[in-house]
Amino acid sequence: MEFKRVRALIRLLDDPNKIVFEAVRTALLREGIGVVDLLNEERQSTTDPGTRHRIEQVIDRVQFTQAQDLMVEWLEDGSDDLLFGAFIAAKVQNPNLEFAHLNEQINRLWRQLYLPVKEAVNPNERIGLMNQFVFGQFGFGKNTADPLSPRNSCLDSLLETKLGNHLSLSVLYTILGQRAGLPLRCVSLPKVMIISYVDSMERPLLYLNPSQNGIIISLGDILQYLQRQEDYVAESQTVMPCSNVEVVRRMLLNMSHALQHSDNETKMRDAQTLISIIDKNENL
Repeated sequence: MEFKRVRALIRLLDDPNKIVFEAVRTALLREGIGVVDLLNEERQSTTDPGTRHRIEQVIDRVQFTQAQDLMVEWLEDGSDDLLFGAFIAAKVQNPNLEFAHLNEQINRLWRQLYLPVKEAVNPNERIGLMNQFVFGQFGFGKNTADPLSPRNSCLDSLLETKLGNHLSLSVLYTILGQRAGLPLRCVSLPKVMIISYVDSMERPLLYLNPSQNGIIISLGDILQYLQRQEDYVAESQTVMPCSNVEVVRRMLLNMSHALQHSDNETKMRDAQTLISIIDKNENL
């Protein structure tokens, strides 16, 4: 990146001509995430509200372009890291979010639970200990006061407020459990995400519902629930884990629906754009 050229472009953002602004905006977007620090410096130094707003617009679009690139890379790399996928989804709502910060927050929780959970002798005991930590000591739970908030599907918001939805709670629980050595996988059901504890062949040994403080539920309970859902056709008598891609897609879809109620069209389109990237990758 040529700093002199970029600084010259940034100084043109106060030009009232819309054509000039669009040309400058396009040029800065091509420079990538490296221009954000320079844009922030200019935003803090300017006294003109109009110029500040234009700078903020450009920063927002540069950051979202990075989110799109990260999504493509995550998919192409195999989408093995669920935390990184959830991080990308959260950047729709929090463009300034850094993965290192999110990862360290997760690690601080993991360090407290991994030894007791690891030393437990069977799956039921391990899940019991996980529940004591996640829903007891750590205090995570459902946001019943504001269930339509788009932030409920964001892992960073869950870690900050302790409140989320079935998606963010499932993702957090799964990641913490996996880091403690538990073979946990998310399971995508209509209207709700749950978790399975699987064997070496990825077959579920038991299920738990993080929306209900990690209560263990039976396959029979799940099948009865599925039978009550409209238009659901059972394909088998086994409910299998879903992919990390499906989990992240559901987080974005839930976020998109919630954003419709908040009248934030830009963020809603951003969530839908990331969904379209996932769908395009899935169809390749």
